[in-house]
Amino acid sequence: MRLQAFFGLSGRAGLPSAVGTDRAVGQGASGTRRRLVGAAAATGLALIGLVTLSTVPARASGLGSDCTLRSLPSFVELADGSVADVIEVQCEAGYLGKTVELEAAEIYARCGHALSWSSPDPYAPASGSSFTVKLDPYGKATVALWGGPRCAAGESLISVDETEAPFRTFTTSFTIEEPRSRTPAVAALPGAQIEESTQGSVATIIDAAFGSGEAGAQVRISNEQLRARCGAAPHLVWVGPGGNLLASETGEVLGVTLDEKGNAFVVALGGGSCAPGASLIEVDLENAPFTTYTSVFTIGSPTPQCLSNSGTVKLTPGLTGKAAVQTAKISGTLTRCIGEPFTEASYTATLTTAGPVSCSVLTGPGEGASGPAKFKWTPKAKPATGTGPLDLVLSEAPSAAFSGEVTAGSFSPLRFSGSAQESYEGAATCGVPNGKKAAKAVKTGTFTAGTTVTFE
Repeated sequence: MRLQAFFGLSGRAGLPSAVGTDRAVGQGASGTRRRLVGAAAATGLALIGLVTLSTVPARASGLGSDCTLRSLPSFVELADGSVADVIEVQCEAGYLGKTVELEAAEIYARCGHALSWSSPDPYAPASGSSFTVKLDPYGKATVALWGGPRCAAGESLISVDETEAPFRTFTTSFTIEEPRSRTPAVAALPGAQIEESTQGSVATIIDAAFGSGEAGAQVRISNEQLRARCGAAPHLVWVGPGGNLLASETGEVLGVTLDEKGNAFVVALGGGSCAPGASLIEVDLENAPFTTYTSVFTIGSPTPQCLSNSGTVKLTPGLTGKAAVQTAKISGTLTRCIGEPFTEASYTATLTTAGPVSCSVLTGPGEGASGPAKFKWTPKAKPATGTGPLDLVLSEAPSAAFSGEVTAGSFSPLRFSGSAQESYEGAATCGVPNGKKAAKAVKTGTFTAGTTVTFE
């Protein structure tokens, strides 16, 4: 299961002409196009203004999708050719805590090799076409990028590369749009973000448009609520075009100059220990007519989860060609738990199917079984156990529903849900007689590790 909450929120209210809709990852198994472009960048890409780039699909392709890579789909550059982007990487369980490499060779070439990167906390800019980042315990990383001045307009490829076998590459696209006067408004780009769990940090671009009639005017950009939400120093860091540090430990930045098209942007880096919720953004002219535009940036918390769920199932009387109500004895373990006080939980349950079932239950959508469960925690909790209902759909179909609730004892109330991949011994010949002998009942099954369980 991939953590993608808030990824679908655009945060572009008021600037419909500035950017398009956020798009998800496209994956290239070999990274061939990225390497070819990188080679062109190394030779100078002298004719960059004449290069037409193909569109990267807004979906996963190739060998599968273990990671999601997301950037802004496009950004209107300032009159001096400065741009910014916020890149988010979200990978599945096998990547947690690993290091990946972000690469933007095309943007690096378009911006005359003036490209810098930084994680939100701490702000530590690094120049170059690539940036290495460690994924947090949820498999997430957020990186801000600054390009320019004098970036050439056009579409570019951004990729994230595995730094160990099988060395796959995941890609998305980012388009630099030529400077233009836009409908007056302010927007946070992105407008919502799941905080990075190690530092509790976030990053967003505050993009302001006042129209060419206000060219050269100075504006105040404020997000006092975000500064208050981020409880650990430096709380909030303001970074302007080109990666220039404007201010830190303050909820506002003054004297930001609108370009000749009436546009300006700053990157707000929040951290550490940012609390979830919405924060009001205000951008106003420092002189008459003191026009003010507002927007909102929303922080979401990572979803607590256990990354592995495995165990055994014992059925009584067992599945045959004749339908019968089944009692299922469940013994399982949740491991690699993050976002909760426990790191592991073992559980036992006695479930009963809602109605009589036969062999066909394993090949179809399945039948739900429910009953009481007991949970034990690692590290040990007081009281030592929790109790509550557990539900499991009996089926060998992919991702059978698994859910429950701790209603009493330690950590109650606690709801959880996920899926289980079940496999039953003798399922292939269930209900088939063995010569003159009656068909053997299917009684024993397992559900395998690798299915994620999330908590509410």
